[in-house]
Amino acid sequence: MTRKRGMATAFAAACLVLAGCAGPLNLMQESIYCDDARIAQGFDTYTVANRTGSLFDRKIGGLTGLETWLRISVPNEGGEFRVDYDATVSDGDFKIVFVDEKNVDTVCEGTARGSRVFTLDRGEYALKAVGAHASAEIAFELQASEGVTAVATGDAFDDDQAVDLEPIES
Repeated sequence: MTRKRGMATAFAAACLVLAGCAGPLNLMQESIYCDDARIAQGFDTYTVANRTGSLFDRKIGGLTGLETWLRISVPNEGGEFRVDYDATVSDGDFKIVFVDEKNVDTVCEGTARGSRVFTLDRGEYALKAVGAHASAEIAFELQASEGVTAVATGDAFDDDQAVDLEPIES
């Protein structure tokens, strides 16, 4: 009886390990890449093999799913937000998106370098990374008009942190 229980436990553990590598959660995370409705939702679901650096200069490996990197608050009078980016994707599919409650605007996809300026109404916005087995290096410069604030989102190990945005240049 004890031997059967031990074998059943070992079998269950093996199933859990295999499900973590290619199970339904991973498939769901992969499918987010092309699904703007799920990208616009307020929650993250992702796996990442490694991540180094800061918000402004980051290297990631094996990102699959959706991760919010920055939450942006715009005051009553509205404002502007500028993203200068330099992204090099070495594997998989990768994009950075700018999101409000309903809309998803792709900032960059794949290897790209450039700048985007968003004119914003009062409200809450987010800058998110979306990947499917993506490895990438990305550098940002962020600017905003007066009153626009931003918070870099933490994870299970780090708390959210306020981000100092440079004044927007004309």
